[in-house]
Amino acid sequence: MPYIPDKTDELLANICLGLRKFGFVDHQLLTYAGPGKNRANRKLTDCGDGTCCKNQVKTSGVNRGEKLTCDEYPFASTTQSSANSWVGCIIGFQNTAGGFVYLKNFYRDELKFQGGCPFMMKIDPSFDCTKVLASSIPGCNKKTKRQEIQASAANGVFYDATTFSPGTLIIPLGDLPAGQYSVDVTFPADAVVTRVLIGDSLGDEYNVQEAPTTGSTYQFTAVLDDVGYAAALIAETTSNDLSVVSWSVQSSGDDTPPYSAGSGSTSSTTYRHQWRDGHNHVVP
Repeated sequence: MPYIPDKTDELLANICLGLRKFGFVDHQLLTYAGPGKNRANRKLTDCGDGTCCKNQVKTSGVNRGEKLTCDEYPFASTTQSSANSWVGCIIGFQNTAGGFVYLKNFYRDELKFQGGCPFMMKIDPSFDCTKVLASSIPGCNKKTKRQEIQASAANGVFYDATTFSPGTLIIPLGDLPAGQYSVDVTFPADAVVTRVLIGDSLGDEYNVQEAPTTGSTYQFTAVLDDVGYAAALIAETTSNDLSVVSWSVQSSGDDTPPYSAGSGSTSSTTYRHQWRDGHNHVVP
C-alpha cells in the first residue's frame, strides 16, 4: 500500500495496527476471497451494521473535522477476514481510496478477480509501522452525540492515476445507510470526466454515468440495497487533476437524509445528519 501524506496515512496506520494484532509488522500473505465475498465478510466484523464509527470525526491535524468511517484488517475481500478482525475508524476518503482506488483495481488487473489467489500485502517502506500508536486510530463508539461536521475535503480529494487506476476524485459521504440517493454534480466546462458514480470502500459501484445529463452536469439516482461503507461521490479522469463547481447528494428516504452539498468556490461545507492463480503478488 502506498504512503501519500494526508491521503493514505490513516489507512496505513490502521493496517499497521491490524498487522500488529496478529503478530505481523509491515507485511502479510493474504488470499483474495473472490468477487462478492467482501460484503458478507465485513458483516461479520464490528463494521458490519455501519454504525461503528457513526458521528465520529477527526479531531486534529490537516483533516480535522472529516467524517470517520469503519475500516477492518485483514481486508474484508480476503479469506483471512473474520469476526476477530481489527477494526478502526479512519477518514472516509482514505477508506474509500483503499478499497475503491487501490484494492479493487489490483484485484481486477493483477488477480483477474480469481478467488483463491494469494498476494503479499506490503506497507510502503517509507511508512514506519513500528511508530504507529494504538491511540492514533479510534475504535467503535456508537454513543457519540450527533454533530455538524465542517469537512475540509467537502469538494473532494484527488488521487493521481496509478498503474491500476485512473485519476480519481473522491468526495466523501461517510458510511451511508441503505436507501435511494439523488446526485447532482457539475464540473468545469473544460473538465475531462470519464465516469461519475457513487462508490464505496468495498469497491461497489452504484449507477455509473459515462456521459453528462446536460453540459458538464451529471444528474442521477443511486440505490444502495445495503450499507455503503465509506461511500463517496466518485469521478474518474484521464487528466492530471479534477475539481467540481458544485455537487449535492440527497436521500429520498424518510429517516436519513443525510443531505450533503458543496461548492467549488468554498473550502468546506456542512453535513447535516438526521438520521465492498497460485502466484504471490505485491500490492503497490
